[in-house]
Amino acid sequence: MSPAKKNLETTPLKKSPKPKNLRKQIKNQPNKKKPTSASKKGRTRYEVSEEHLETAYIGAKKGLNEREIAKAIGISYSTLRRNLEQFRVPIKKGRSESDDLNCEKVESSMLKKCLGYEVTEKSTDRRVSETGKVFISKKETVRHYQPSDTMIMFYLVNRNPKRWQSINKQPEGGIDSKGMIQQWFESMDKLNSDTNNK
Repeated sequence: MSPAKKNLETTPLKKSPKPKNLRKQIKNQPNKKKPTSASKKGRTRYEVSEEHLETAYIGAKKGLNEREIAKAIGISYSTLRRNLEQFRVPIKKGRSESDDLNCEKVESSMLKKCLGYEVTEKSTDRRVSETGKVFISKKETVRHYQPSDTMIMFYLVNRNPKRWQSINKQPEGGIDSKGMIQQWFESMDKLNSDTNNK
């Protein structure tokens, strides 16, 4: 065995000395200053402005949901929800106006489908002759759309239920399909003759 190895095996390892009065040392360390309330930085309080209320009203009138309204204003959805009491009136007003406007559009298109309507379609044809001349011809076609039986029935049952509700009700003895069909054709003939006379 070499003397260096022998020396390593026989020498005991030195232990690091324990610090005396460790608790006193910890107590004597300078304390870190806790931040005072003035130096604390928190979330800035959001204040609702007239401009934001106007944006919410316009957004609701256009049919935007609350998340889209918050994005249009430039705030988060959670901020809008926290301040919903202030935003509720303009959003409700905008949505009611939007509903009224959309109902009028739906009613007018439904009435068109009940009575039938015509659409004028414009088209242009472009032809090149053998000599290289370009001929452009404009064409107008009128398309007539027939009345929809389903929409007519829906309209009449809802607008004049006393007269038309009985067709949809099932009688006690079962459905009289022949009678219903006959009544339906008679009413449609009468409706067609009234519209033709006008």
